[in-house]
Amino acid sequence: MHKATAMKTDRPEANAELTRSFEPLRIGFAVLALLLGLIASLRF
Repeated sequence: MHKATAMKTDRPEANAELTRSFEPLRIGFAVLALLLGLIASLRF
C-alpha cells in the first residue's frame, strides 16, 4: 500500500517537471510550423 501511494505522488511531479522543461520547445515548434505553413502558402 505504501509503495503504491509513493509511486502515485512521485509520478505527477516528474510529469509536471517534464512538461515545464518541454514547454518552450513545444511553443518554438508550433511557431516554426506556422512559419513553414505561411511560407508554403505564399510559394504555392
